[in-house]
Amino acid sequence: MIQIREPVAVNIDNTEHLTLALDAARMGWWDLDLITNKMLWNPYHEAIFGYEPGTPERNYLDWERRVHPEDLEWIHQATHRARDLHEELAIQYRIIWPDVSIHWISALGRFHYDEEGHPVRMLGIVTDVTKHKQAEQALQESEERFRATFEQAAVGIAHVGLDGRWLCINQKLHEIVGYTSEEILERTFQDITHPDDLETDLEYVNQLLAGKIHTYSMEKRYIHKEGFTVWVKLTVALVRQESAGPGHSDLAIGAPKYFISVIEDIGERKRIEAESRQAQLELQDRARELAGLNMLLAQSAANLEQRNQELDQFVYVVSHDLKAPLRAIANLSEWIESDLEGQLPPDNQLQLQLLRTRVQRMGAMIDGLLEYSRAGRIKVAIEKVVVMDLLTEVIDSLDPLPPFTVQIEPPMPILKTKPLLLGQVFANLISNAIKHHDRPDGCVKVSVQEQPEYYEFSISDDGPGIAPEYHDKIFTIFQTIKTCDSQESTGIGLSIVKKIVEAEGGVIHLESQIGKGATFRFTWPK
Repeated sequence: MIQIREPVAVNIDNTEHLTLALDAARMGWWDLDLITNKMLWNPYHEAIFGYEPGTPERNYLDWERRVHPEDLEWIHQATHRARDLHEELAIQYRIIWPDVSIHWISALGRFHYDEEGHPVRMLGIVTDVTKHKQAEQALQESEERFRATFEQAAVGIAHVGLDGRWLCINQKLHEIVGYTSEEILERTFQDITHPDDLETDLEYVNQLLAGKIHTYSMEKRYIHKEGFTVWVKLTVALVRQESAGPGHSDLAIGAPKYFISVIEDIGERKRIEAESRQAQLELQDRARELAGLNMLLAQSAANLEQRNQELDQFVYVVSHDLKAPLRAIANLSEWIESDLEGQLPPDNQLQLQLLRTRVQRMGAMIDGLLEYSRAGRIKVAIEKVVVMDLLTEVIDSLDPLPPFTVQIEPPMPILKTKPLLLGQVFANLISNAIKHHDRPDGCVKVSVQEQPEYYEFSISDDGPGIAPEYHDKIFTIFQTIKTCDSQESTGIGLSIVKKIVEAEGGVIHLESQIGKGATFRFTWPK
């Protein structure tokens, strides 16, 4: 802004000389006749106000039309005050060009009065300060943005003096260290740095001041106002003077001014890392325990495989050694009966037939024992099984005599399982229902219910039923409800069924009452 210390005296006759001088200074001048409201100005004044050149004389209204409407009222007030108080008028205001662009004007004017003290003329100079105003506004906006970013940043930001004193810190850093502005400004960063981290921090600072590094980052601990430690990630840069001081070479950088520090709270990350390390140590311990357990399991599996092989061999030898004399006994009874044909009394013939029946039952028991020993241990391939087809094959193999019927209630599932084992379970349960039925026109029904993780199959009959006190007993090996000679039963079939079902992860149970039939239910994993 141009200040005029002495009254401006302009000789109208010397207007050309004044115009040349002000044009050289990039200024416009104006002269307002307060009596006629006519205005004179130089060409540079026209250019500043956006007029077409060549009209050196206009009236006061032309000037008013260019002034921004929001500024006109206060300009009038300021002008009247300067007139009444005989003061200089020094103002800055906005004008609007015909292209609606806004420009800033700096104006300096002075009133001239007649002998009676009445204002008769007003003269002044104007300059275009648009660029200066734009620069001021840009700087103000930049400062406002910086302040907003500084205060609202998600990390702590601080300016720190070369002696370590805090110069200013944002709200986030207040929250991290717990100190108020007054409290933190009375301390240095050394005061609140954990002693174990201070030496490393200071070493970085010395390297930064010596120009060996431009920035540094480290993880360190601050001591919170409440006394506990706070883990942070610290990034520091040094702000220097814009130019080198006297005596420095052209390549030298400016003198250090202060540090800018960015502080990120990493306490949660450190806690997770510590928990992760602890979990990793525990996992390594568990892995070692698991490795040892796997070795024991492998050894146990090898031992079990060896015992199974020994058991298979033992059962085979026993069955072979037992069945051989049984065949001899059966053959011997047939020879005796043949040699003494017509000589044996009926009672003796019946006893020989009973002998052979019991020999046959003993052979069936030996076969059942062999099958029971292998149940649940034989490796069987897993295949896609259409249960309806599997049941059809089982019923065809059992071939129940009419009018006895076996009904399958659809729909039956399709699943991936071991068809040999599932078929053996169905065969034993359906065969058991047919064998122990008390009528030739009995009926067996096979149904299923789907559960989230398994299927529950039911085999129901309308036979004589089983008393509740025998429900658990019938699944025990060699246990039958009736006498040995009354049924062709070894007491092994249901034991094999229970063993297979449980080996596959299912359960089996019986629902029955005397005279109300029996229902065997077993679950089979999907």
